Amino acid sequence: MDFFMKTDWTGIYLHGYQGYVTPEKKIFLEGLGEIYAPTIDYDQQPTIIFQLLEQFKDQKLDFVAGTSLGGLLIYHVAMMLEVPCLLLNPAVTALEQVKPFLPQEALKRKHSSKLMVLTGMEDEMVDPLKQIEFFENRYTSTQDFQLIQDSSLGHFVPYETFEATFQAFFKFLK
Repeated sequence: MDFFMKTDWTGIYLHGYQGYVTPEKKIFLEGLGEIYAPTIDYDQQPTIIFQLLEQFKDQKLDFVAGTSLGGLLIYHVAMMLEVPCLLLNPAVTALEQVKPFLPQEALKRKHSSKLMVLTGMEDEMVDPLKQIEFFENRYTSTQDFQLIQDSSLGHFVPYETFEATFQAFFKFLK
């Protein structure tokens, strides 16, 4: 069995603002192992990061991942828990708005594990150039960082791209 196809992963996946995990993505994540992928009303749960950090502080996670706002938030969880991270069209332009809901320590840390970022160059919600700039200013080529630019991807990540990106991420972790 290929490394990326193992079925005993442990992780967290956070969807985007006013979104949810589609049924096919949920089935894919469940097939990976124990992946916590809650439906979150970010307006009603602005301190979700603190809840996740408390819930998972004593567990060994293989990775965390998120899309859009979920990507921005899970990035900070990854820094605090020091685990590999996959981000899909992360909403980096919302950083100032979410800072009050982030641990101050997370804002000062550097991510120390592998990080892969998928940026849709046709993203109409989060400026793709701002996504690229955000991460290129924080990471050097010597770090375990990979930025994938998809020239035809908009903000919504279709299932096929979602699955393919996860498979690429698991190969990257190898």
